[in-house]
Amino acid sequence: MLRNLGRGNMHYIKYYIVSLFTLFLCLGANNKVCAQQKLKFSIEEFAQDPFDGTARSEAYKRFDNDNRLYAIVKVKTDVDGRQLQRFAFSFGMMNSIPVYKDDLEELWLYVQRGAKHVTISREGYTTINKHDLGLTIAAGNTYVMRLALQASGVLSRGLQFRVTPADEGALVKVKREDSASGYELWGAVDKNGTIDRRVELGTYYYEVTAPNYEKCEGRIQLKVGMANHVEEVTLKPNFGWLEIDDAHGISGAEVYVDDRKIGTVPYREKSRWEARDGYQLMITNGELYKTYNSTFSIRQGEVTKLSPQLEANFAKTTIRVVNDGKADIYINGTKRGTGEWSGPLKAGVYELESRRDRHRPVKTNITVKANVAETFAVGAPVPIVGNVYVTTVPSGAKIYLDGEEKGVSPMQLESVLIGKHKVEVAMENYKREEMEVEVKEGQTSDARVQMRDFATFTVNSQPKGAQLEVEGDSVGRTPCTFEGASGLYDIVLTAKGYHTYHRKMQLSSSAPTLDIRMQRQLQKPWCGYVQLGLQAGSLMGIEGTVGGYLKNFNIEATLLCGIGKSVDLYWNSQDASQRPLHSVYKPKLAYGLKVGYGIIFGSRYRLTPQAGLLLLNVKDSEGHSKAYATSLGIGARFDVALARFIGVFVAPEYSMPIAKSDVYKKISDASSTVKRWSGGFNARMGLTFSF
Repeated sequence: MLRNLGRGNMHYIKYYIVSLFTLFLCLGANNKVCAQQKLKFSIEEFAQDPFDGTARSEAYKRFDNDNRLYAIVKVKTDVDGRQLQRFAFSFGMMNSIPVYKDDLEELWLYVQRGAKHVTISREGYTTINKHDLGLTIAAGNTYVMRLALQASGVLSRGLQFRVTPADEGALVKVKREDSASGYELWGAVDKNGTIDRRVELGTYYYEVTAPNYEKCEGRIQLKVGMANHVEEVTLKPNFGWLEIDDAHGISGAEVYVDDRKIGTVPYREKSRWEARDGYQLMITNGELYKTYNSTFSIRQGEVTKLSPQLEANFAKTTIRVVNDGKADIYINGTKRGTGEWSGPLKAGVYELESRRDRHRPVKTNITVKANVAETFAVGAPVPIVGNVYVTTVPSGAKIYLDGEEKGVSPMQLESVLIGKHKVEVAMENYKREEMEVEVKEGQTSDARVQMRDFATFTVNSQPKGAQLEVEGDSVGRTPCTFEGASGLYDIVLTAKGYHTYHRKMQLSSSAPTLDIRMQRQLQKPWCGYVQLGLQAGSLMGIEGTVGGYLKNFNIEATLLCGIGKSVDLYWNSQDASQRPLHSVYKPKLAYGLKVGYGIIFGSRYRLTPQAGLLLLNVKDSEGHSKAYATSLGIGARFDVALARFIGVFVAPEYSMPIAKSDVYKKISDASSTVKRWSGGFNARMGLTFSF
């Protein structure tokens, strides 16, 4: 077909080819422009805030070179306020100073007066060029500018840091390449070792740091068309460990590294140490050892083991006071012991001193050599003394100085330590006297004592509170005192529940304190009792008694169960053809009532003569109790108190029948045994429970 076209047609073909090529170029350029299309932002609001005086406040006002107040333009946005730091503001010839307020998420612009236009630019956004503010900025005023930003869309990406190891608390800091500010701290990674943010496209520098690890640095480029980026960061360890053993016996010594105390020997903490050379080690163990100084190095991943040995700077030293085991030992003014002291002393010169109250101290100097054990002696302190001359009227009294017997008066006590002393004198039948004397150095002090046979006697009793009578006169309740001369006294003590104490006693003024223990009165004139016992004699039985004493008058009621042998009796019938009648009799119960009067002996014993009646019932084999007898009994009850509420008793008596029933007369005539049941000698014994 082309072969048939003319020359003019070829011209049109070339034109179409050129046009088609141009069209392709335009389409490619258009796609490039679309890929590089920038975002837009706008100024939604700009106005003066008549109520905001920030620009004039003392805290925030600034002056320009003409000493005029700057105005403040507070730039705000509804999105992340930190993005405002990416914008550049120009007010033409008028100077402006940007200050970002992180707490408010606002950008404050200090602007000179007279500005009418503003140019705002930011990478990736269309520039606003010479925007008319609609007013002229005045000095000292405060203005508000609000920016509306188009969404970033493809111009931002997610950036994540993944740090290994994850549990070391690594910190991540990031800085944009074109930013004038320094690194921004993103914070610490989470438990998985990650931290992420969404950032604008561009080039970034980062630093990842963690204790005892080397700092990791890097550079990241986020470009159009890239997906979210994960930066893998592996931290390189930069630490080792330290151990200090006690191979040379310095346990407890303090360990310092670089002038910081880290513990005591032995040191086996699991703390990490930065790998480096030149650590300064110092070990101290008190003044008895020289300070140990050295250096050591920590190698990465290794345990540095140290075995320091301290040089001794002491000697075991013994110090004795010559011939005085009670003198105090002082070393350089500090008390260390009494009589003798042993212990370690640092090598050096010391002042020894022996001290004792009312003595002159003795001093001496010694030199202690390291590792040389020695014994040093210091003289005994010299006593400072005077004399005491003791006389008594009458003479012959024993003399006691500070409780120690010295002799008999009159007497001079020599070489007595200066100061106050107690002098006592004692003599039979005289009151013990005491006085205080003060002894002065080289002088004789007189102690003259008039002995007295008149004293204040003190009576103590157990129990307390007993009523005391002396020579028939009531004195009071113990403990109590009375005054009198040495001699014989009639002493009576009475207390409820206790036996009366009555004695004639020789009292001496030399021993004026009297201690008396009273016996508890177990037998009382007013009391009740219950007794259980056995009766033996003409009538055997088990008895129970209830009774009492009313101011020693006695009354008691007794119930007796007979336990004697039964008696078989045969009765002849009137009809001779019949067999004799047979009956069996035995004592059933006896009831007794007695009165008497108790006589108390001491605190435990009582004798009570008694008289009373006894009613005896006799039971036959058919269970009938028509036979009875009444007896008069005369006897005595003797009881012994074993403790406060329990005792034993024995009561012998003789009983005589005074009345009998007809049946009892018949059976008693027939049996001497039955006859003795109502009359004869008996004795009871058993336990008594008093209350």
